[in-house]
Amino acid sequence: MGLDMNAYAVPAGTTYDPETAEEIQYWRKNNALHGWMERLYRANGGTEMFNCVPLRLTAENLKQLRDDIQANKLTPTEGFCSGVQSYDEDEKQEDLQFVESALELIDTGKDIYYNSWW
Repeated sequence: MGLDMNAYAVPAGTTYDPETAEEIQYWRKNNALHGWMERLYRANGGTEMFNCVPLRLTAENLKQLRDDIQANKLTPTEGFCSGVQSYDEDEKQEDLQFVESALELIDTGKDIYYNSWW
């Protein structure tokens, strides 16, 4: 058991469907990133438990994520099955690479979604 996280690409303007979405990133127990995503979900009005809830990421969201990673604003988030309470340089680099790939996909006509389960 643990925190599993994915990012998916779908054609722009379509609804997220796990059967047809293209997985573009997988993370395991990156709780700092998950905490950032949950804060975005809440800021967008989300009220459900943030588990198995697809979250659409706009270019603006992704650029803010990049800025926050570079400014060391992502911090470990405690929670059920969230893993080690650290956010190391390898995770930061992986997350920055994800942001750049996701922005490129948006430029080619894709929407990006984050989803997780624990």
